[in-house]
Amino acid sequence: MRTIVSLAVILGSFASAWAESACPGENKEAAWRLFQAKASKDPTELARAAEAFRVECGLPLAFWAGPKTKQKQKIEHPCGESVQVFVKAIPSPSDPEMQSEEVLEFGPAGAVIQRWSVPIDSVVGGVAGGELLILEEIVEEANIPPVYLAVSSGGTFRVVPFSSRSPNTSIACPPASGLPSSGYWECWKIVDGESGAERRFAYEGPCS
Repeated sequence: MRTIVSLAVILGSFASAWAESACPGENKEAAWRLFQAKASKDPTELARAAEAFRVECGLPLAFWAGPKTKQKQKIEHPCGESVQVFVKAIPSPSDPEMQSEEVLEFGPAGAVIQRWSVPIDSVVGGVAGGELLILEEIVEEANIPPVYLAVSSGGTFRVVPFSSRSPNTSIACPPASGLPSSGYWECWKIVDGESGAERRFAYEGPCS
C-alpha cells in the first residue's frame, strides 16, 4: 500500500482512478493515457513519475512478436510483426512472446565483450558504467522532454532524467565483430558518462 500511496502523490489526482489495486491489466492502458495527459515538463519530475509507474505497472515498450504471441496482440511493423507490452524488465531476444533486440559492445580487437537487450528501434543516447541509456519519448509532444531507460546487461532497467551528453560518433563496424547478418547494424563510439572512457557499440538502427 505504501507504494501505491507514493505513486498517487507523484502522479497527482488522476492516480485514484487505478490505485485501488496494484495495476490490473485492463486498466494499464487507461492509466498510461492519464499519465501522459498529466506528464510534467520538468525532466526530473517526469522521470521520477515514470519510474514510479514502471515499478507499479511496467512501461509500454515495443518488441518483436514471438512464436507464442497471441494474434490479437500483434502490431504491423515495417520489418515484421511487433507487440507493445507493459514490462518492468527487458525480455531476452529469444523470449517466446516478446523478443528484444541486442546492443553489443566490442573491444579493441573487434570481439563482442558485452550484450544488452533493448526494445526494438532503440536509440542509444549514452552509457554510464554498466547501464546503457536508451532514449525514450514517453509523451510525443514538443514541450515534453524524453527520458532515458537506464538498462543493465541483465535486462533490468530504470527511468532516469534526460540530460545533454557528449554526442555519439559514428564509426565503421570492425570486420571481426561477429555481427549477425543484417543491413541495419550501426557502430558508434560513445563516451562513458561515469569514467570518461571511449567505448564502442553496435546496434541495429530503426527499421523502416
